[in-house]
Amino acid sequence: MKEPQILIIDLSSQVAPVIARTLRDLGYRSAIFGPDGSEKWLKKNKPRGIILSGGWQSVYSPDALNPPKEILTMGIPILGICYGMQWLAYSMGGEVIPNSESFENKNYGEAKVKFSSLDTVFEAIDLPQLVWASHGDSVSRVPPGFKEVGWFQPSNAIAAMANTEKRFYAVQYHPEVTHTEEQAGKRVLSNFLERVCACEKDWSAGEIITKMRDEIDATIGNKKAIVAYSGGVDSSVTMALALPVLKERFSAFSSETGALRKNEMAEIVSNARSIGVNLKVVDDSLAYFNAIGKALNAEKKRIRFQSVYGPRLDYEGELFGASFIFQGTNAADNIESGKKGESGHIKSHHNTVKTKLKKYNPLQDLFKHEIRALAYKLGLHEEIAKRVPFPGPGIFLRINGIQVTPHRVEIVQWADDRVMQIFKRHGIYDKISQCPVNLNGVPTVGIKGDGRSYRYSIVIHPIQTMDFMTSVGYQIHPSIRREITRDLQKHPEIVRVLYDEGDKPPASTEWE
Repeated sequence: MKEPQILIIDLSSQVAPVIARTLRDLGYRSAIFGPDGSEKWLKKNKPRGIILSGGWQSVYSPDALNPPKEILTMGIPILGICYGMQWLAYSMGGEVIPNSESFENKNYGEAKVKFSSLDTVFEAIDLPQLVWASHGDSVSRVPPGFKEVGWFQPSNAIAAMANTEKRFYAVQYHPEVTHTEEQAGKRVLSNFLERVCACEKDWSAGEIITKMRDEIDATIGNKKAIVAYSGGVDSSVTMALALPVLKERFSAFSSETGALRKNEMAEIVSNARSIGVNLKVVDDSLAYFNAIGKALNAEKKRIRFQSVYGPRLDYEGELFGASFIFQGTNAADNIESGKKGESGHIKSHHNTVKTKLKKYNPLQDLFKHEIRALAYKLGLHEEIAKRVPFPGPGIFLRINGIQVTPHRVEIVQWADDRVMQIFKRHGIYDKISQCPVNLNGVPTVGIKGDGRSYRYSIVIHPIQTMDFMTSVGYQIHPSIRREITRDLQKHPEIVRVLYDEGDKPPASTEWE
């Protein structure tokens, strides 16, 4: 295959790989590297365009990440995003206001931008657009040769700039995320790729499946491999990719942790059978409960979960004579666990556990909606392709601020099952990307049977997202909320039902 046409320079952004995902949506491949890797890659390759990601640092920080300075003189079109825009402005003679000086110009989440429509990249944007922004510093004066072409409303702060002679463009928001409107998001990116960079489309789901299977064959050779199967779309696609290549040299097992959803193990076994795998099930629930113990801190729970999960992987691998373990870790998992680019650590992922087996992650550069697309292309059942994600440690992470016990897990299992049944009955289950149902460990006073009840609250957090890097809280219709509340309050230990409609950022999908 040819080298990617676009270089994405990752400047420590949590959503830098989302840019690559969006380019694939548009039909284009890209390479993504940090500043040092970009410098090395550019010595052997000349891309048709360069995109500078956002980042959490300030251009004034002494340890701020900087793209290779030579990109400014290579004659290659550049699109700067967020911190990438600030770096372009600062490096080329403009001015950037530090976040300590101008809190009015900060934007976190939804914002509105008005464009001038003076340029091929930003033309045909005739109405103000809703965008997704996350920045503290702001460009206060564009560099020589640039024009202001977009402004935040109502502050009138600079939101976009362009130098058509050099073919340098920049935006102070994230065009790559799904919550930025089409004209300011994918339209801006496609205009940059097609009109400015003259890129040719070079990505398709069928092509990536063939490429992945070729890579599996070349990497695993004649050795054996196992997979810890969760029943979700990530591990299902991983298994469906590997099985035709490895055949009898491939084995799958699933671990009963004691913290799965109600009747979930039966669903997992059924999903594996539909792919053609006779799944082995092992019951490790007692070991997991003992390991979690009295831990309340989410990271401690994850680490203790890994202390059981890791040895189980090694044992099953040794039993089968495997050298490799396949994992369905996707790009969002890698980003949040700090394994992708220069991104900061948000939370540990159970697939980062240490094991004697060699890890193989065929989906590590793909996001959830891309993996769902592969599931359909591979012919997996719709129930698998659309399955709502569930964290590896499961309900252990959905009991908050209080010790995990089997009884409290049962409360969450019961509540989660009731909520999902109501969603399905009202036809909104498929509209919600994920909905953690949490037990809030702070007891509150209620009245049950004319008596005082000092019991728990259930917190419901429905979200909508495509890639799980950003999300918006899903607003459940009031009549459905009333039905959920009345139903859950029937449980003798639930006195309140709360609804969390927080967006990501600043919130995350799971409370822990």
